[in-house]
Amino acid sequence: MLEMVKQETVVLPVHDSFVCKAGDLGLLIETMNKATTHYLGSDLFLTLDPLKVQRPEKALTAGNSNFYKRRNHYLKRFNTQEEAKEPYIL
Repeated sequence: MLEMVKQETVVLPVHDSFVCKAGDLGLLIETMNKATTHYLGSDLFLTLDPLKVQRPEKALTAGNSNFYKRRNHYLKRFNTQEEAKEPYIL
């Protein structure tokens, strides 16, 4: 994480993972591989496929998922409902 901060990039640790902007993913993987090689003497065997990062195969949206239908079915128990919102993607 400190190496990423030195490069003015924000990453957030979440349990055994990191969260970062999609555009910083390559830098994160490269930095993780360098640190693993330095401290453990081996690679993580992680590679980055830029096409999959730039164009995910299928992103979940309100139009192609039944999440809001199922959620509203659950929320009826509490006399409330939610409007379907598109996810916020960086």
